[in-house]
Amino acid sequence: MKKQRITYAIAAFALASTFLVTSCKDDDDKKLPDIGGYGSSEEVASTNLVAYWPFEGNFTDTKQNLTGTNNGASFTTGVAGGQAYQGSGSSNVHFTNPGTLGSLQSFTISVWIKEPAQPINNTTGSYIAGQGAQGVFFMYDTSEWNLLNLNFEPHRNDTLRVKAGFNNTGAPEWKAIVPESLFPASIGNTWFHLVTSYDGATSTYTIYKNGIAIEANSAWGKATSSKIWTNGDKTTPMGNISFKTAPSGFVLGAFPQAVTPIINDKIGGAQPWSGNFQGAMDNLRIYNKALSVSDIGALYELELAGR
Repeated sequence: MKKQRITYAIAAFALASTFLVTSCKDDDDKKLPDIGGYGSSEEVASTNLVAYWPFEGNFTDTKQNLTGTNNGASFTTGVAGGQAYQGSGSSNVHFTNPGTLGSLQSFTISVWIKEPAQPINNTTGSYIAGQGAQGVFFMYDTSEWNLLNLNFEPHRNDTLRVKAGFNNTGAPEWKAIVPESLFPASIGNTWFHLVTSYDGATSTYTIYKNGIAIEANSAWGKATSSKIWTNGDKTTPMGNISFKTAPSGFVLGAFPQAVTPIINDKIGGAQPWSGNFQGAMDNLRIYNKALSVSDIGALYELELAGR
């Protein structure tokens, strides 16, 4: 009788263990709900993602294996854990191979930014490390330093002035497209999501903050989604980007002029207005198309959730 009871006990324990293992496995297999139709940020326009820097312990792009020279940049905690790029008043990462970025006709640049303090306006005639506008991303050729660009300028209080655009397209007029945007509540220890995009099919340039298109004042007083023209009469849309001269490199975390030794004589050396990015950036992505509003919103929410 005792033996029979032991047998029953063993059988009951085995059944309970099987139930426990199965239940745990079922819990593990549960999938988080999609956001915007995607389960993770890696799924958003995955075939159009041409460069990606997660900044997890290195400064190498994971799509084309683009590798730069680190000039003093370090790492900090990322937007959803992990690591992120940490700049300083004299740091940058310089890439001498642009890969396929030189053939972009449309684009989206997506990045998370944490800017602890206003950039310092340099009123002197000389370069001072830690002062001037802060360069975040600049692609250059043999003579032009701002083919594709993103930088921050001082404004006031907690509002940051964002300048981003492209240059040297070969268009007869307005070849340099550099809209300015004011980003309120963007100074301090809070991350925000910044996206700039250009759609060659519609000649439309748009800037987003935290998944929402914001006012983007250009040289002509345009707002939010600005249509770009090739002439002063506004009769010919810009169309696809076609850089007049092939890009030869790019810089993360500084204006090209701040790189030492100097890149070339045309670009020149450090200027009073050309400073280094002193904040943190994470999950820098470049796509070869203008992402839709819904995709940008999904990317914002997924990366914020660490997905």
